Amino acid sequence: MYYPYLRGRQFELLALRELVNENLLSEKIIPIIEPIKLTSTFFKTIKAFIEKKHEFAIILNPKEDVFVGIDDDKDTLDKVNEFFTSNLCKKVIIARDGYESIGNLKIDINNADIMVMITEVDNLLIYNKLVEEYNPYVAIIKSEGKIRRTVKIDKILLEDNFNKQKRNVDYKDNVDEFFSETHLYYKEDGYKGFADFSIIGDDEQKGGFAPMAVAIHIIYFDEEKNLRVHHFVSDSNEDIKDTPNKYYEALKKLFDWQKERPEIETLGLKKLIDSFMHQGYPGLGSVKKYTIMHHLELMSRYFNGEIK
Repeated sequence: MYYPYLRGRQFELLALRELVNENLLSEKIIPIIEPIKLTSTFFKTIKAFIEKKHEFAIILNPKEDVFVGIDDDKDTLDKVNEFFTSNLCKKVIIARDGYESIGNLKIDINNADIMVMITEVDNLLIYNKLVEEYNPYVAIIKSEGKIRRTVKIDKILLEDNFNKQKRNVDYKDNVDEFFSETHLYYKEDGYKGFADFSIIGDDEQKGGFAPMAVAIHIIYFDEEKNLRVHHFVSDSNEDIKDTPNKYYEALKKLFDWQKERPEIETLGLKKLIDSFMHQGYPGLGSVKKYTIMHHLELMSRYFNGEIK
């Protein structure tokens, strides 16, 4: 099982919603969403998963504390309880300070679908308290030895496979690089599943300035079924002017590259190529959406046995 970890920004949510609505997300992929705001996009995305009877996971104690205080808003509380009471909803508690506030939430978390996440050695005592209090059926962990040895229940391996650069132009130094082989060996290594942050990386930034360079990141399988990532970077990177032109420079490289690899076409990749063919600039948020869609659809094909 694969558990892509996505923070609930608009375009991550839109990527998930479009994939599940188009029946392009394998049942062996259960996205973990850490909400940052209870927006209409968030609720529409969760509703789509429930309507399609596709499992999903929600962080109960996100850093933004979006569930704290919602008992004063009956409409929001009712919407939250609607998806938390669904048997499709897995509930994730992160082992970190302040987790006790979950006990004050007026939401239904009293069932067997509790997962606990432990990523910091210093939070192992909190992890032990969570196990005693909630009896989770699985733990999402990083591969640090002490965490791995301490956690006795079934484990899901969480990795950050994306080699994040400080500047987009820096991806030019290594345009094609290894991404992951965990999908090939996680069972052999004793894990029940694996998780990562897709092509975003473990990045909590909420926004940014106009980029000096545009970079498009595309996942693909090599001949040995390892995952690699290719970075397509613009050329006119001296200033922040004319982002659409920078986008087309990067996209032209993707267009030429993909022509030699028609077998990796996905809905997300097709939308990127269509924007090149029609010279329509979708905005960088949509570019992120399409690249996430591409990654997750490609992984769906792998789990469905379509990657040869």
